Amino acid sequence: MSQINFVNLPKDSEFLGKTSPLDFSQVPSLLLQEEPEFSPLRIVGIRFTDTGQVFDFDARNMPLVLEEAVVAELPEKGLQLGWVSRPPLTIDNHILKLKVPKIERKADATDFAQFNKKRDTEKEAQKKAQDAITFYRLNMNLVRVEYSLDLRKAIVYFTAQNRVDFRELLKDLVHKLKARVDLRQIGARDVTKALGSIGPCGQEVCCSRFLKRFHSVNIKMAKDQEISLKPTKVAGMCGRLKCCLAYEEDAYLEARKGLPRKGGCVKCKTTGACGVVQGLDVLKKEVVVLFDDGNFQKMKASDLIEDRTLNGDGTNFKNEEFVDGMDSDSEDDLRSLEDN
Repeated sequence: MSQINFVNLPKDSEFLGKTSPLDFSQVPSLLLQEEPEFSPLRIVGIRFTDTGQVFDFDARNMPLVLEEAVVAELPEKGLQLGWVSRPPLTIDNHILKLKVPKIERKADATDFAQFNKKRDTEKEAQKKAQDAITFYRLNMNLVRVEYSLDLRKAIVYFTAQNRVDFRELLKDLVHKLKARVDLRQIGARDVTKALGSIGPCGQEVCCSRFLKRFHSVNIKMAKDQEISLKPTKVAGMCGRLKCCLAYEEDAYLEARKGLPRKGGCVKCKTTGACGVVQGLDVLKKEVVVLFDDGNFQKMKASDLIEDRTLNGDGTNFKNEEFVDGMDSDSEDDLRSLEDN
């Protein structure tokens, strides 16, 4: 068994008054750097299109007002001409420590002239890109071409059903457009937002008029709101479910609380008659019931009691044929309208 040797340590008194000065020459320079100071930020909201997302920028000491034009750089799009959509807000950045990109400058006559030149260049690039796509026989649809303000970068937006090998197309476009080219695939909703259209309601579609971002929309929302489930009724101009289905969903869910489910068994409080719910008017709190004697009757939901014990297994009976009113093929057609 090995013997353990203990080292005799000096007494505490021997350390008193003998502390040596620190040698900072051996400390890495990065550890000696002072913590950067975060001065107050003047954050301003900038939009670059009529209905696009509003981005936060550091206004620095610029006196900016609403709708004033500025030049700022977006990470993916380069320099762009934008407009003040939200007035400057001064915040204490010592705690938040935000890193917000800075506005380059206020827009002047030169920038507006460059902006007009940019739009003319985009029209010419649109035709060149379409000719190139046709030449290479690619299964893709060109949506639009967007340049940065300095014309150094071009983004080509397109749609395609399947994966596309556009390597040769990219080389050709770099030569023809004389800029750094980014090919970007977008969805059906983005196409309608970019091009604009008139919706079934007779007004300009929401996405190109005021929507900043797309909501998640599904078939359940149409069912909750008792909307016809025909694809022609629930689909928008983009071929997907209407964005407006999400607007009143929360209100319908709140109004539906306390109502019996469609296809569920209910009992009348006054007569004790039993029946199956065939329809609901959520906003009026009314229920259409098919009673056991074969008669249909519209009643107030407050006059009915949902009775789950009538089903034997304690679950709520559901008349699938009536509730959905469609076969599996129709259900698949509706599912295809949802965002993948």
